[in-house]
Amino acid sequence: MNRLVPLMALPFLMQATLAHAQSCAEALKTVEQLYNNTVDQCVGANGEPTPASDCSGLMVRGTERPEASGGNAGDWYVWNDSPGVKERGTTAATFVRKDILNREIVVFKDGWRNYNSGYIVKSGPNEPKTRAACAAPADLWGDERADQGCGDNKKTAEIEQFCQDALKDNKTWVDTYFKPNMTENTEYIGGKSCTYNMRNMSDAERAQAFKSFLEARRDFQNVPNQDIAFNSYTEVRIPSTADNERPILAFHCTDNDSCADAVKNQTEYKQVTGKDVPIIKITFPKDKNTAATFSCDADPRPAPVPATGVGLTDAQKEAGGWGKGSDPKQCARYFDSVTWINRWDDYLKAFVDSVSAVPSECGRIIGPDQTDKAFRELEQKGKAAPGGAKKWSDRSETLRRQYVCHLALTVKDANGSDSEVRYKHEYNLEPVRPYVSHEQSIRDNCNSIKADAPVGGGGGGTPAQCPDYIKSVKWMDRTYAEYPGRKIKALEVTYNDCAFGFGPDKTAAVMAEMKKKALAADPQGAKYWGDKDTTMRRQSICLAQKYAKKNPVYVESVRPNEATQEQVNAADCNPK
Repeated sequence: MNRLVPLMALPFLMQATLAHAQSCAEALKTVEQLYNNTVDQCVGANGEPTPASDCSGLMVRGTERPEASGGNAGDWYVWNDSPGVKERGTTAATFVRKDILNREIVVFKDGWRNYNSGYIVKSGPNEPKTRAACAAPADLWGDERADQGCGDNKKTAEIEQFCQDALKDNKTWVDTYFKPNMTENTEYIGGKSCTYNMRNMSDAERAQAFKSFLEARRDFQNVPNQDIAFNSYTEVRIPSTADNERPILAFHCTDNDSCADAVKNQTEYKQVTGKDVPIIKITFPKDKNTAATFSCDADPRPAPVPATGVGLTDAQKEAGGWGKGSDPKQCARYFDSVTWINRWDDYLKAFVDSVSAVPSECGRIIGPDQTDKAFRELEQKGKAAPGGAKKWSDRSETLRRQYVCHLALTVKDANGSDSEVRYKHEYNLEPVRPYVSHEQSIRDNCNSIKADAPVGGGGGGTPAQCPDYIKSVKWMDRTYAEYPGRKIKALEVTYNDCAFGFGPDKTAAVMAEMKKKALAADPQGAKYWGDKDTTMRRQSICLAQKYAKKNPVYVESVRPNEATQEQVNAADCNPK
């Protein structure tokens, strides 16, 4: 009986531990404990069996940020479900545990992609929003399946069933789904797999279904002389949720690039939800004889300031700064709030969008050595605010100039005395203002309306700035010699003048606007565009480089994502 006590206590210990904002060290302890616990079933409060996911293993979801597909930070948040997922009712995660072995989460979507950042779902007996709907020992193509991603796969000829029905009469998952597909078409191992259904059941029935899923995966791994299982991953379908409601234990990453994404996710999550969530770096096993390891190496959050305030002056505590070394102006945060407003501007004689930033007390007294760090926080918060990414667009140069001007400018108050603008309650900065020199910005009291060149043409040696890059888009049927006898769906793109020949600094903004307008241009715009962000971008870059003044231009999603930029250029922007 004593052997069962830790299993019975573990879920409730987890819940108590997770009830407050965890430090990374606390989360790391929880993650390692769950990963190393290889039970087949858990034990509920009344001694009843419950699924192993209640007290063991990690539900890991790999995600991509908006920037990876040509969007901007803030276009969506990785912890929220897309409209399609909400309609389907479930989304995908993979179950990671010491006895469930796999390499990193690599998925085939117009080429192999490594989903090496995302989040670890908080699971347990008190988390119904993460209770598994179904699972399979390999990628089950849940997005192509009926019945919440757990039923029949529309891309196969077979009718996929629940494993509880398909694996009767001593049939095994390995014999039924793995061995027939192990030498070719290995993607059908999961694509044609049954699924272990766990909905509308008692706890005991759910526990047995999850146990059968684990047994099938271990049998899959134990087939000798193959690495197919190790190079694949389990798929568990978990319920979709309303925005900001999925319980998250930690954000995760695996390398420098993905950990940079995890920091962005962590920061946005804090801004949107007010919750602190740590970052756990996962090093997946390199072979079947090793286990994954976990660390807090990627979590940038500073250690909490001691409650006693030891080592801090009263002024530093009030300012929110830690006072590193001899410099008391290192800030815990530089801005108390960053919001977007629409206001009348007497200089521009128009209503304009303005990012209204309220500096922290510490943020008001920084020197030039902290300007870059402060502006990075301002930009991140400005883009993360609702609609902020589009309003901010590519106007960082002029917004930074206005921000620095607020720190540097001194004006006369009503009594004729000097007054430093940095102590204004809020700084209102407008993306529409032209980029000018620092000296000009000071002369204009930070409210420039004239530039060295017209707005849309940059100025001061900066790249061209466009309020909008694309005048219009339209889907149409066209014919091409390289696709004889076929009508090809093409996107006609008409640029605004200042977008002609756009360079690398504008590519992300151009493509984000192009995709948004393309999806809205036709009821089937999303279908026409598909998952072809890469080829649409490379064709557009090629056309901008080779035919800078051509307008309109035509890009086609039928063309392959696999063609490199050099291959696209060599094919005169028309790869096949």
